[in-house]
Amino acid sequence: MHIRRPSSISVASNSSTSTLSDGDSTDSESGSNDSGIEEPSLKEDKVQQIAQDFRKHLHDLTSSLTQMTEAAQYLTWRYQYDIGGPI
Repeated sequence: MHIRRPSSISVASNSSTSTLSDGDSTDSESGSNDSGIEEPSLKEDKVQQIAQDFRKHLHDLTSSLTQMTEAAQYLTWRYQYDIGGPI
């Protein structure tokens, strides 16, 4: 189950610093300059996670629709059987 967490970046802040979630670090903490190498990797990871979540959602939705279709077909058959209509 995916739980949405509120953004950790303050919208009202005018400074360029932001609040980081646990496990994140800033360049000043690590003592290195921003090389731009990690950012695309993080974006790719996030895109892959979103794509995976979407595929699971689509699979689950398809499964639910299939189950509802089968139930509707059975109920239609059962109704027609009970009233003596064409089967």
